[in-house]
Amino acid sequence: MIKMGSYLVILYGCIVLLGGLIGYLTAGSVPSLVMGSIFGASLVASGMGMLKEYVWGYIAAVALSAILTLFFAHSYFDTGKLRSGGLAFLSLLMIIFLITLKSKLPPTKS
Repeated sequence: MIKMGSYLVILYGCIVLLGGLIGYLTAGSVPSLVMGSIFGASLVASGMGMLKEYVWGYIAAVALSAILTLFFAHSYFDTGKLRSGGLAFLSLLMIIFLITLKSKLPPTKS
């Protein structure tokens, strides 16, 4: 189960990276590219840490997902764009998944 969760976090990180690139290519948004790269790479690293059963990987994935949820929810309420709402929802689903996953796992390495 932990491997599936790790791979989902890595996939989510790749989606965030891709979203930053798409934001740059479609709107010329350098902040989108930079933040997408930072958050995406951090999520991929978190997933790799989860694969090795380090608790910091799990904590980082939850924290990064929470920040992205707040950012995209704020953006959705400001602009009403469905893309922001969808990304906020995806980030929230990731948090729920990670919390559910952690409640079913044995203790891990520090």
